[in-house]
Amino acid sequence: MTDQHTSADSVSVAELIDLSGRRAFVTGGGKGIGAAIARRLVEAGAIVTIGDVDPDASQSARAIGAEFVLCDVTSPADVHRAVSSAGEPRLDIVVNNAGIFPTTGPMLNASDEFVSRMLDVNVRALFSVAR
Repeated sequence: MTDQHTSADSVSVAELIDLSGRRAFVTGGGKGIGAAIARRLVEAGAIVTIGDVDPDASQSARAIGAEFVLCDVTSPADVHRAVSSAGEPRLDIVVNNAGIFPTTGPMLNASDEFVSRMLDVNVRALFSVAR
């Protein structure tokens, strides 16, 4: 019996789905999972805007053919500007990917300020961007 399934790496996304002309906004798309999602959306034909707090992410966006907007997802003004920029004349896809996690070692080392920032980025911003 032959295996009819192929590896996701051996099939281009464009063979599976056509997102031509669709506009997508990916938060935290400068590296890691967000960059991989943005790359695949571009491969499928979407017009992708990456929103990231790191200005160096503009280079990653340019390398894959995406647009870039500097965006701190905890700032309502930044979110409004980024979503408006990404969604002209409309926005079809939103990937709420931005997130942070403690890198300070044991939880005892995480400050109250960091925990507040983490909740702002990982929870509150999801609603702000989606709204």
